[in-house]
Amino acid sequence: MKTFEIDKAFEIVSGQPRRNDTSVFAVVRDEMYFLPAFLDHYRGLGYDQFVFLDDFSEDGTFEYLLDQRDCVVLRSSYRYGEPIKTDHFKKGKLNRAGIYLKYLIQTMLFEEQYITHVDADEFLILPNRFKVISDLVDYLKTNDIKSIHASSIEFFPEHISAINSDLAPQTFAEILNHCPFFDNTKLLELRSSANHRDVAKITGQSASSRLFERESIKDLRLPWADIPQFLLKRLPLKTAQSHVIKTPIAFRDKDSKMAGSHYANVPASAKVSVAMAHFVFTSNLPAKIANSLAWKSHARGATKYVSYSKLLKAMEIGNGSFLGPQSERFVDVRQLEETGLIVKPN
Repeated sequence: MKTFEIDKAFEIVSGQPRRNDTSVFAVVRDEMYFLPAFLDHYRGLGYDQFVFLDDFSEDGTFEYLLDQRDCVVLRSSYRYGEPIKTDHFKKGKLNRAGIYLKYLIQTMLFEEQYITHVDADEFLILPNRFKVISDLVDYLKTNDIKSIHASSIEFFPEHISAINSDLAPQTFAEILNHCPFFDNTKLLELRSSANHRDVAKITGQSASSRLFERESIKDLRLPWADIPQFLLKRLPLKTAQSHVIKTPIAFRDKDSKMAGSHYANVPASAKVSVAMAHFVFTSNLPAKIANSLAWKSHARGATKYVSYSKLLKAMEIGNGSFLGPQSERFVDVRQLEETGLIVKPN
């Protein structure tokens, strides 16, 4: 295990970070499937700076980002999943280097400004009142709001046959056309609290959780991951789950920091929220599963991708439909506001 050295934690390979409140930060590794549509979408929302930490990509991601004028590209000598210890973050605990790097980069590059922190397969959806991100940031500043939650809404195709397509989406419209359905059910109940983890009460389940439940896909914590599915169904293990909450927009200062991959330590507002269109079930999922299991850089050794692998196999020999009782085709933001997936401000 390497000794983590802050002054050597990362370097700026391309571009120069500018101070503004319309920046996106993301960690990427082999994300060429999503990046053209990702940049198309966030540019359309008015974001004008993209800061990427590239985790040793080998599919052209790194070279592609170097050619984008509005992208700042960072690299680290530490791989995302590399175990480290540091007294500067979760003192005394063993962490993946990537978790600390996300905290460190945001602290060093984005202090005293709002930052939007997302993954490459996550596409932010604003309340209908805000046409571009600067409109939302102005509202947050006016109301002294330091962070806001997002309902993480998984989008999916109608049938598993769509997973086998050779789609290479270039725009948000193309990826949405590929995965146009979502479960229109409220996921979060927001409430005022001084504790960042008590602001949102989870009230619904993700599409992944619904499908895991339908196909009896268990929560595969090691050493259960390699046990055959027919035996797993007989074991008293919990059904696999996926997250429905994230804090993608937060103001970074000396008192504000990440409290995990999905939270900021500053309590999010109960007055407004956004949505995150999370594209899990695309034609890229088989490659994502294979890469994640090889890299093992995700939490718990990427066992959630074992669950996704088992889910796809179960659906291929059984009910190949992704649709559930509350699934519907996405038309516009008003669907999300009417259900409460987005809290629109007064």
